[in-house]
Amino acid sequence: MRPSIPSEIVSGATALLHPYFPGLDNERLLRALFASEQPQKENPAPAGKILTVRQACKMLQVSKPTFYSMVHAGKIKTCNLTGSRVVRVAEAEILRLMQS
Repeated sequence: MRPSIPSEIVSGATALLHPYFPGLDNERLLRALFASEQPQKENPAPAGKILTVRQACKMLQVSKPTFYSMVHAGKIKTCNLTGSRVVRVAEAEILRLMQS
């Protein structure tokens, strides 16, 4: 359930943000504010061993920049630990790439 926010505050916030978000209206602002209350879909944890980027690079015999290029190209799927920028890779993902 949404807490009640006075309309004057919502209108003022919308007016302040309008130069940065021209399509913003009061309803869109409220939806954005309360979007975090809705349950987010989480990526299921991969089965098997989880590797660090360093371990994955060592298995593939590539540098970190090459590894991240492969990630950005969609060749390797990674997962981020919830609430952080820490990247991990399923060992099965590396083995799959090595076999292809």
